[in-house]
Amino acid sequence: MQAQRTAALRVARCYKSVSDIATMLLAQMPPAPLLAAERKSAAVAKKIGKPRTKAELRMEVIRKWQTMWGATPKASWTKTLIPDMSRWWHYGTKSVTYHMCQALAAYDCFQKYLY
Repeated sequence: MQAQRTAALRVARCYKSVSDIATMLLAQMPPAPLLAAERKSAAVAKKIGKPRTKAELRMEVIRKWQTMWGATPKASWTKTLIPDMSRWWHYGTKSVTYHMCQALAAYDCFQKYLY
């Protein structure tokens, strides 16, 4: 999980003090345990003869991720701005700029303008 967090920090251009779940959301990288469960589910479905589409499997991952997102006490500001993860996943920006990350994570240069 730490390696994935480091990669997500680079992709989303966030500071290392941004929480792991917020960083992965901004980078649009589902947590590794959920991706592993997705692959296992695909293999089991293929084995029993009822293969599922990638879109179905990814929507299941996003639903589980949304549950994690709602339950975590971390990233309260980011949760306020992005409460529905599926909308961010489908309709949000495909890449986050440095300034966008600062605004969505309520850090540094935008913090003084928020007050």
